[in-house]
Amino acid sequence: MQPRRIASGTVNFLRSQRYFKAILEWHILRGMKLAEVTLSGTTGNDTLTGSYGADAIAVLALAGDDLIYIVGTDVLDIDGGDGNDTIGAMLGDNIGSLAEILGGAGDDLLAVSGARQEIRLNGGTGNDSFVLDAQGASGDQSSILTIDGGDGDDIAIGQIQTGAEGALNTTLDMGAGDDLIDLRIGLSQTHNLLTLTGAGDDVVRLAFEVSATAVEANADLRLGEGDDFAAIGKGNASAGTITVLGQAGDDVLRGTGGGPLTLSGGAGHDRLVSALGQGTESIVSLKGGVGQDVLVAGHAVDMMEGGTGADVFVFAKAFQGAVDSITDFRHGVDQIDLSGFMDGADFIGSAKFSGDGAELRIVAGKAGSPISLIADVNGDGKADWKIYVQTNMLTAGDLIL
Repeated sequence: MQPRRIASGTVNFLRSQRYFKAILEWHILRGMKLAEVTLSGTTGNDTLTGSYGADAIAVLALAGDDLIYIVGTDVLDIDGGDGNDTIGAMLGDNIGSLAEILGGAGDDLLAVSGARQEIRLNGGTGNDSFVLDAQGASGDQSSILTIDGGDGDDIAIGQIQTGAEGALNTTLDMGAGDDLIDLRIGLSQTHNLLTLTGAGDDVVRLAFEVSATAVEANADLRLGEGDDFAAIGKGNASAGTITVLGQAGDDVLRGTGGGPLTLSGGAGHDRLVSALGQGTESIVSLKGGVGQDVLVAGHAVDMMEGGTGADVFVFAKAFQGAVDSITDFRHGVDQIDLSGFMDGADFIGSAKFSGDGAELRIVAGKAGSPISLIADVNGDGKADWKIYVQTNMLTAGDLIL
């Protein structure tokens, strides 16, 4: 018996799971070409599966711990309903199409692979997990990826890839809870990323992998209240900007790779680390905000602003070339930590270098200009390293050696 071709169809799951699967396998998996298929589960624990053959599939699972797995289709709309649902979608590469998946209340797992012009994932309330192997569509139009975790301890892991020609615009809104985001982002075209986390102790790791240095990588990461950790690696992308904003809480923010970078701790005792690679000419802005913050300089040109509180500015190595600046140093309150490479050095005030090496001196500028703190590390009587310190006075007590 050959399946009939009809314009559209609806499968309502009213009896047992076995009865439903038999209907589904006959009408979809055996190749019936449908314009639209609607799969409706029950309030029990259902298994809903579908494959290629329909232009559009809509799944309404209702309550229960459901298992849903869909392959292909141009338009996909899944509602897991209440319960701890597992939803998998293998999307293929349908340009101009939409995939929308709603987990509903409960601890849901949403796993998505393939490409779409627009992908929307919403975990609903509960501790939800998103597993991604997704990319923008292959056409030259921009693609959209939206993930809404809702309240709960949510996880988003995997990889995202831009399309071959069009830009990708990604929004991650994880909501309140202790969330984890760990994503690799492959770039062959421009990628614009907005990441939001709510109250809770969140961990965010984003690693950009680019195919060409001219690719534009833009990321705006806004952390909520809580003791958060964020590590952003921009790879070797030279274009685009990365901004990470912490709020209340003792945050650790770390930036690596290339391109302009801003790390802002907000309120709390924060640690901000500039870890851009050697040879990077980009400007990194570290802003501590309110609290006793630690700001760590790296290879880039670092602009360091401690904000209110007794802050520590750390220089672990004598980086050649880049000249860093501390824009708001307060004598007798803040400190400059040079112990990583000038341990036991002598601070000689405004005197000239003696040639013995391991010496630090200051050179005062014009009124209102920063003081230059310079170091002779190797004993050749010349400055091997320099930073600009905006302050009215700098003494040995301001230094950690």
